[in-house]
Amino acid sequence: MKEAVEDGYVPTARLDDMAGRILRTMFANALFDDPVKAGDIDFEAHAHTSRTAAEESMVLLKNDRHLLPLAGMSDRC
Repeated sequence: MKEAVEDGYVPTARLDDMAGRILRTMFANALFDDPVKAGDIDFEAHAHTSRTAAEESMVLLKNDRHLLPLAGMSDRC
């Protein structure tokens, strides 16, 4: 991001806007008044929870009737 601002690709006003949005949300949720105290992270439990969520949210697209890809969808992407 620093390089993009220095090269003029990203205006400093845009960077200020992005930082302001983050800080506004942090102040609105009192993160500076009552900061979250991070403890030890149970990486194994986290991995299990993440994998379970991913497995349960996956969708398998079957193309039994040869409908995919949908016509005209590439124009919308």
